Amino acid sequence: MMNDMGMRFAAHRGVVNVDAGIRENTLASFRAAVEAKADLVELDVRLTADGSVVVLHDPDMLRVWGDPRRIDSVTLRELRDGWGDADQRIPTLEEVLTAVHGSGSRLLIDMDDEAFAAPALDVVMRCGMGREVEWCGALEAMRIIRGADADAIIWMPWSEAELPFLEDVETLRPQVLNAPHLAVGPDLVERAHELGLEVCCWTVDDEVQARHLAGIGVDGITSNRLAAIRESAHSFDVDHEENESERDERAFAVARLIAQDAAELVRESADEYRTHVHGKATPADLVTDLDGLIERLVRQALRAQFPEIPIVGEEMGGDEPECGDCWFLDPLDGSINYANGLPWFSFSLALVRDGSEPIVGAVIDPIGWRVITARRGYGAWAEGQRVTIPERAIDASDPLQGTVVAVELDNQSAWRGLNGIFGRLSERYCTLRVPGSGTASVFGIALGRGVGTLIGHFGPVDHFAGVLIVHEAGGVIMDMSGRETLNPRNSGFLASRDRRCAGALAQVWHEALSELE
Repeated sequence: MMNDMGMRFAAHRGVVNVDAGIRENTLASFRAAVEAKADLVELDVRLTADGSVVVLHDPDMLRVWGDPRRIDSVTLRELRDGWGDADQRIPTLEEVLTAVHGSGSRLLIDMDDEAFAAPALDVVMRCGMGREVEWCGALEAMRIIRGADADAIIWMPWSEAELPFLEDVETLRPQVLNAPHLAVGPDLVERAHELGLEVCCWTVDDEVQARHLAGIGVDGITSNRLAAIRESAHSFDVDHEENESERDERAFAVARLIAQDAAELVRESADEYRTHVHGKATPADLVTDLDGLIERLVRQALRAQFPEIPIVGEEMGGDEPECGDCWFLDPLDGSINYANGLPWFSFSLALVRDGSEPIVGAVIDPIGWRVITARRGYGAWAEGQRVTIPERAIDASDPLQGTVVAVELDNQSAWRGLNGIFGRLSERYCTLRVPGSGTASVFGIALGRGVGTLIGHFGPVDHFAGVLIVHEAGGVIMDMSGRETLNPRNSGFLASRDRRCAGALAQVWHEALSELE
């Protein structure tokens, strides 16, 4: 099934060009994919109220077409009312089959509900295109396709941490294992090939990741960026061994993608994972189902992408090596806020070298759930834009006057010296805030939220990512002795927008501790 270059590339919902007015899952996007010589054109099917098979990803038409109605609430005739250009409307599956027939590009029909399987297969067979179509989507839907067509090319969904065995595939008899790309590692590819299966993965839009996947032997990639990803995958040199800088670049890309997936899970979770909440070390140190779910998914992705790098996580622990690289993960920093319905919590993932040097960091901003990342020496980033600490007017006589400083408690308790710090800052008209997420309070400095953050004790899983982001955005990290560092282990530390504010805060902290001696 592969082309003569060894891999197949699927255009995800066609080739979309927003500037040219070409939307996803339209005849225009599919023709663009054929013109771009996509091996496969991926599309999604749904049913209208009268049972017509149409091409649309979402259950409603709001995101793509600005129409809030569900597609299953309108008939095909109602859907056609007022639509002129056939290339720029929701097409029927039959229209797409006719447009792509004989083009050299195959259709990859995706579905998230088994109810769509039989009607879609019926359309394909009526059009005589069974040999130009492949199928992916919900497992039960794939079973219906296989039961009706013994020769169908089926992509079996796979997102499990465990490797597949023969009994997992012998009933469905798929030709392809279809997995999210972060779950695809060399062990999965090897096992699938042993079972006689190709491995295809979705949805790959990062060139670095595309080269890596080509290097471990995947057979196909689904992408929103067909041309760029195809070129990157084909640029892989089989004789080249990934060096440290290249691995760091890939770690930066993977950390960002993992954080984006975690942010999406947080956005979609609402109250679903607040059902089971319990204390860990103390009743004020809470863990929820969402903590565990995110950590399991992140560990699965990291083990697939970097099987050689140990992981230390907030909920599942782990052993930090004496030297070399290690991932530090807090899946939900600020769990007590989340458990109590306060929308101020975060996520922290950092790659640290030799126990002291953060190389990559990724966090989730509670405001908008956007992802903030940093790579040592390459800056801090948010949504493709470089992050630098915003300028602000500082009182000439006192850099702390009229400002806000964040502080985080030791669970529910004040740490040593905090009461004295509070008193001294109050006298200088500086206001303390206790937001409830150490991760967010630290990296918030990079976004201009206050002039400083005080943390009573450094925690690698909570703080390494935020520390790196502040540093790369131009801020300052100091330990309790006033030493600038990116590794304030076994100490309290502060993050600040600049050296003047950092020095003033360090002096306040020193005075508060001296008073206790």
